[in-house]
Amino acid sequence: MNALKLNQYTPHSVSILCTELSCLVAKNYDLRPFDSRTIDFLDGLSKLILGDKAINRRPEMAALGFWLRKAQLKKMMVEQEQLLNNPQFKVAPIGKVFHICPANVDTMFMYSMVVALLMGNRNILRISKRMDAPHVLSLFDKLNLLLEAEEFTLFKDYINIISYDHNADISNYLSTGANARLIWGGDSTIKTFQSFEKAPRTKDIVFADRISMMILDSEKILSCEGKAWDELLRNFYNDAYTFDQMGCSSPQTIYFLGLHQYCEQARIKLSKGLQEFLLAEYENDVSSLASLKLNRMVDDALEGKILNQSGNNLFKLLQLVEISDSNSLHGCGGGYFYFKDCNKIKDMVALNVPKVQTVSYFGLSHDDKNELMKLAYGEGIDRIVKVGNALNFHYIWDGYNLFQELSRKVYIE
Repeated sequence: MNALKLNQYTPHSVSILCTELSCLVAKNYDLRPFDSRTIDFLDGLSKLILGDKAINRRPEMAALGFWLRKAQLKKMMVEQEQLLNNPQFKVAPIGKVFHICPANVDTMFMYSMVVALLMGNRNILRISKRMDAPHVLSLFDKLNLLLEAEEFTLFKDYINIISYDHNADISNYLSTGANARLIWGGDSTIKTFQSFEKAPRTKDIVFADRISMMILDSEKILSCEGKAWDELLRNFYNDAYTFDQMGCSSPQTIYFLGLHQYCEQARIKLSKGLQEFLLAEYENDVSSLASLKLNRMVDDALEGKILNQSGNNLFKLLQLVEISDSNSLHGCGGGYFYFKDCNKIKDMVALNVPKVQTVSYFGLSHDDKNELMKLAYGEGIDRIVKVGNALNFHYIWDGYNLFQELSRKVYIE
């Protein structure tokens, strides 16, 4: 074990022995849940992100910077009143948390770390070696800069961001030393890590493969104009194109709500508006995506999943056959959307399955939202949000309250 090395990004970018990780070596837990020092540290990181013009124009970086502001962190603390100020118990850190972070959403590791850090836990985050985009590397630089400040050096014992090749010995070692594991990588990663050794009391919080949907009221699309229309296009873009539709909460299927003739008109208007918007905003390699989408469309057609297609390479719409199960379909990304027409929300009973995570919506009435909430009283739908908020992280995720999950409750009589 002593010969096993890994790459560390924070604190310091070095090659390090697995046994030398500061989170494992440190013994004392000096931070309390929602410690003022933790809030100051994260607020300092927020200022560095939002003050950097090279990265703060990216939607995901701006969202992270705003989420880390002191005012937002204190709002979260107030929302945990029953947890933090319960007369029957005191809240303590769960201990050492091993985060197995996803590669498809390159800022998710930060959210995972922050919720655990706010509860006073020490954190080891395994990230993919493919996470080498300039804005991600900039995050490591900013974290390391803060950790060198005298008032924040204690956080070196609370944050280790690492990467290593698939290695069962390292994963076993980190798992057995952890009090909790957050496994973000989906079904395959969950299965792999649950095969590794862990201590009897190690708690696993797993985030399985999920599918997300969007519901658009067709008549509201048709009546939307001016600034409201521009805002809808921007919000759609942020939800679907920020991570090239690869995030678990990015929509794969669009349900057009209303009478068929309105649904068809809404699709035409949305397609035209998005194509113009994307020509100005979307910077990915469109030619490579064209081949990817063509191959996926051929497969979907041969498998009898789709009836027809419309749109262009920037925004492709595939009409699902009536019997297709949209909850099992994950497209190839980059603007590849399945769609169905639906007259009423209550007819969307197929959404009430464990696979469905987020349903984003536009133009729904109060009654429509109540009907959607009724569908969530079952095994599916963990999040119902407005279009534009699908990727916004919240400490309640996949049905977990992560502050609750990442803490111990010490009973006091």
